[in-house]
Amino acid sequence: MFAPPKATPYPPASAAESTWRNPSTAKPFSLAEFEAASTQGLHPLNHREGHQNSFELPPSATFTEVTLTPWKKPKKHNRLPLLAAFLAMVLGVCWWALKDEGVPPIMSDLPASTPTASTVQTQMPVLGKAQAEPEAEVRHAEVVTQPMDLVAAHQAAEKLFMALMEANKPEERLALIASQEEYATDVAEFFNAGKLDLLSFKPSNSTLRHLPSQETAPMFQIVTKQCTHGALMRVVQKPGGGFLLDWPLFAESHAQKLVHFIESKSTQPVWHHVCLRRDHGLELPEEERGHQVSLTLQSSLDTSGKCAAVALKASSIGRYLSRETEWGTLYVARLLLQHRALKNGTLAITVLDCEGAVAGSTQ
Repeated sequence: MFAPPKATPYPPASAAESTWRNPSTAKPFSLAEFEAASTQGLHPLNHREGHQNSFELPPSATFTEVTLTPWKKPKKHNRLPLLAAFLAMVLGVCWWALKDEGVPPIMSDLPASTPTASTVQTQMPVLGKAQAEPEAEVRHAEVVTQPMDLVAAHQAAEKLFMALMEANKPEERLALIASQEEYATDVAEFFNAGKLDLLSFKPSNSTLRHLPSQETAPMFQIVTKQCTHGALMRVVQKPGGGFLLDWPLFAESHAQKLVHFIESKSTQPVWHHVCLRRDHGLELPEEERGHQVSLTLQSSLDTSGKCAAVALKASSIGRYLSRETEWGTLYVARLLLQHRALKNGTLAITVLDCEGAVAGSTQ
């Protein structure tokens, strides 16, 4: 019979395994022996010994010094200056467009309007193919050098006007107005029509300047039963002191002379005493704005005596008005006005001359 040889199925266990199989034979664990064995048998840093001494740099090697700076948080961009600049630009555009409305009004400040009418050809003498300008009336205004006392002017104005209304003799009236000889006939005709019934007399909110003298011109508003639209009057200084009434502005505004001229659409040049100021000419056609000096004229307390007017920039009067008038300033002057057609056929009131102004080409 076949008999298998005797063989040990597994090799003898190692001492460590025997200890594991039989815990009673295990040697107690000692931490001190473990640390000693680790110190004697393991040398984790031995491989570094002499490392620095064993490495040599070539003679041609260079060194770069690096300075480390502490990290700082990036600054955020401040958008406030940019927003402020943008806001200032927007406000500047709005201010330019609405500049006229911010000017202190002469009377009730309402939008000026350009007269509308069918196309009318101007009736002027023709020289060749060009139209001749009407001969300008040359009258130089008296320039007053002493400063204007506005308080005294306001106190004197109402007293002078009441004395004018109550006077019974022509010479008494003439003693109260300036340029007596020039306006004697006009004053007599005015009061021959009847005595005025005064409703109100008060100073204007604005102080004007006279053209061309640039003298301060205190303005007053007068309403009567005969002129409910309201008339304007100013006082002028006497060379020796005191004040006198300026007659023509009151007489023309009380009679609504400018209102009748606006409604008539007459192409005949006519002189008018008016209050005026510069504006941007938004009522004009766009193609005309760059060629015209635009003005707002007024001679009453309501819009009936208020209109737009222009003066060609290339003309002598246009150059004069551009040079002598300031934005935001109100003026009183005697202007030569005429209805003229613009290039597109629109009828507009045109300024041809200013009394007393030296508006020649040499100025």
